[in-house]
Amino acid sequence: MFNHKLGGSEFDSAIISALAVIGLDLENQGWIPAENYTLKLSAMVTVTRALVVHIAYGHRQKTIQSYIDQGYSEEEAKEEAPTVFKTVQELVHRFITLTSYGGMPSPMDRILHMRTYGMKIRYTTKGEARVSWKGERIYIDKISFTMGDIRAVVHGLYETVRERD
Repeated sequence: MFNHKLGGSEFDSAIISALAVIGLDLENQGWIPAENYTLKLSAMVTVTRALVVHIAYGHRQKTIQSYIDQGYSEEEAKEEAPTVFKTVQELVHRFITLTSYGGMPSPMDRILHMRTYGMKIRYTTKGEARVSWKGERIYIDKISFTMGDIRAVVHGLYETVRERD
């Protein structure tokens, strides 16, 4: 599904359409936040990279067997068959390399661009604050303290600094 060029519309690609469906938030009837979507894209990239290595290994094994069937010795077949590295390099250039680095428009190019954009959003957007008060106690996520606790810490720091002078 990844080993093809994108034509006139990227939504003609089954994988791009599937990623759009994965991005739906059915509970809120919209899209999942970018910071959550990047995790799905990263998983897709990781699985695809692993599959490329697996395919290259399988290709080498089949080629070796083909040479053996043609009468080559096992050593000769292993010598003649393309290495896993060479096959991975060809596959990566064909459908994983970004267009900005000489690749062709492909589903993986689109996915990597979406992930980069999502990561920028993820690391430049402030997260939700989960702060609540109950009487004098302040709760931030699972941590709680009082203003007296903060005062004690500040006084302790002041005393420590004063002793160092």
